Amino acid sequence: MKEDLLLKLQAKLDGETLTRQEAQELEHWLATDPEAREWQAELGATREMLRANEPACPLPVRGDFYWQGIQTAIESVAAPNSSVAPARSSWLSWAYKLVVPAGAAIVLGLLLVPVVKQPGSLPGTAGNYAAFDVESSMPNATVVTFRSEQEGVTVVWMDAK
Repeated sequence: MKEDLLLKLQAKLDGETLTRQEAQELEHWLATDPEAREWQAELGATREMLRANEPACPLPVRGDFYWQGIQTAIESVAAPNSSVAPARSSWLSWAYKLVVPAGAAIVLGLLLVPVVKQPGSLPGTAGNYAAFDVESSMPNATVVTFRSEQEGVTVVWMDAK
C-alpha cells in the first residue's frame, strides 16, 4: 500500500494527473502521516536539483526539422525498395532444378553398375558357381571353389603339393 502511495506521490510531483479518488487518498495520507510529508519534501528537492543541474543539449537544427529527418530515415529503411525487380524464372534456374538432380541420379547409377554386375553380388542369382576367387600365397597350391545356391553353401578346397 505504501509503495502504491509513493508512486502516486511521485506521479503528482511529475505533473501527471490522478483520478479524484487517488488525489483524495494521497491528500489524506499527506495530512495524516509525517513520513509522507518527509517523502514529499525529499522527492520535491530531488526533482528540483535534477532540473536545475540538467545539462543543456541543444539540437544543431530546429527541433521539428531534426525529428523529421529521423522519421524520414526510419521510413526509408522500413519501406521495401521498390526499384529492385522481382526475381524471374529463367531457363538457367529451370535447368538447375531439373538437370542437376537427373545428372546426380545418372552418376549414382553408373557407380552402382560395376557392383551389381559382380558375380554372386545379388542374392538368389542362379548359375554363379564361383562367386569369389580365393588366392593362396603358397607356391604350387591348387584352389577349387564350389558354391551351391540351392543349398546356400560355398566349399573351398585347397590342395598344397
